[in-house]
Amino acid sequence: MSDIHVTGPIGKAIADSGIENYMETMVVKWDESKSSSKWWQLWKKVSFIAITNFLLARLDDLISYVDNLVASGIDKKATVLDALTRIYDKIIYEAMPIWLKPFSPLIRGIVIGQIIPAAIDFFVSKYREGSWNKKDPEVVAQLFGVPGDHRPS
Repeated sequence: MSDIHVTGPIGKAIADSGIENYMETMVVKWDESKSSSKWWQLWKKVSFIAITNFLLARLDDLISYVDNLVASGIDKKATVLDALTRIYDKIIYEAMPIWLKPFSPLIRGIVIGQIIPAAIDFFVSKYREGSWNKKDPEVVAQLFGVPGDHRPS
């Protein structure tokens, strides 16, 4: 993440096995969703809307999970941003057509450095003001591979 200029304060990403399990599962889920296309035809079959919806759903899951895992607000943001950056790197770069790959660092910088941090702030503000309901922490923990009734501490 050091090569990205992120707007607003950001802390230190916290390592967690639940996030790692979740990321692996989501990458497999993404790969399965595009398995019927040839790699060079992916952009014809997978729209920007599908990619955006996938990333926003992951963002929602990550915010809900990390909220119960990390105490500091800026560390929560850093943890979510780090995980989403790694998911982004896996699915977006591979999905880009070859003619767009030279622009991938610029696109990544805008998405990860500006759009995603703003989306994190937006989601969190909606949760905090009660406009949106967060997912039940136990359900979110299970999404992240945390067994049983364990809630992250």
